Amino acid sequence: MSWVYTHVGTENQIAMGILAPVLSKAFKAVVAKYTAEELITKRNLVKAEIDVRLAKSLLTCKTLVDGVNITNFSFSPEFEKAIERKQVAQQRSLQAQYELDRASVKAQQKSCHGQGGRRRHETQTGRFDTHASPA
Repeated sequence: MSWVYTHVGTENQIAMGILAPVLSKAFKAVVAKYTAEELITKRNLVKAEIDVRLAKSLLTCKTLVDGVNITNFSFSPEFEKAIERKQVAQQRSLQAQYELDRASVKAQQKSCHGQGGRRRHETQTGRFDTHASPA
């Protein structure tokens, strides 16, 4: 630390003159690569990238940083509402797809059941529909 104090100054000068700008630059560079959702879900990856950038940037100042802690990402109320709307739309889309798949399965089951009944009737009566399409 003596080199840092000699060449940079007091703790406050180090924090404000070196650490704050380097941290801000590293944070902005890394965060810009991710969506808001990814910042939350990939928090550990974001933290690791910030740590690497900080370590590289501070080497010239002979300063080591153990790491950063990301405790919370805050977004504007408008942005949070947009995220919520997107999640609701995705849930509705998934529900609609589920209902479509369910209806398709039911239609297939009904079709198979109808064909089975027709075949059973033909077998019992001895009459076969020669015009019916094969299953």
